[in-house]
Amino acid sequence: MSAAPGQFDFVLLDPPWDNKSVRRGGTYKTQRKSEEDPLLVLEKMLGSHIAPGAIVACWITNKKSVRTTALRLFESWGVTLIEEWAWLKTTIHGEPIVDVEGIMRRPYEVLLIGRSMHLAFDDFGDSGSVDLVKKRLVVGVPDLHSRKPCLKTLIEPMLKDKSNYRALEIFARHLIAGWWSWGDEVLKYNGEGYWVNAES
Repeated sequence: MSAAPGQFDFVLLDPPWDNKSVRRGGTYKTQRKSEEDPLLVLEKMLGSHIAPGAIVACWITNKKSVRTTALRLFESWGVTLIEEWAWLKTTIHGEPIVDVEGIMRRPYEVLLIGRSMHLAFDDFGDSGSVDLVKKRLVVGVPDLHSRKPCLKTLIEPMLKDKSNYRALEIFARHLIAGWWSWGDEVLKYNGEGYWVNAES
């Protein structure tokens, strides 16, 4: 574990980005006014909680300004983009849930993944060149609006010590074993009504 007390080896953010679909459906509250924006608060305070060499990941929408904001946050925390994952949402038959080139809605969400550059790249085998950002595809069937796939088993191989690390999910909507969770909906998807018995 490289994290000192109060620091984390992995930080995952799923911000309540403003978006028309969510506003229409009222699924969760978004932050539209800059004075209410929790990302502005995080920009100032989160950097000191990111361990040297930590992985930081942030879910973004397909809106260009959201991507720009996320990358600006990375920069303010000393985090360099190393990977970009697309979660392709499919039906149970493996088809995208909507047209890939759709105008109003796309069947994928993007996860930007960066590493805190307080340690040499060689310690982790990463490359800091933007030209060498790895692109990956995660394919899965969505179950509930805004609930992302659990990334624990996908992220752990990227950590220096996957058996001994400290992780934090910000704007969490459910708990993950062994991780810290922060947000005003951390128990939202932990209720029994959101799960089915695997034997049934």
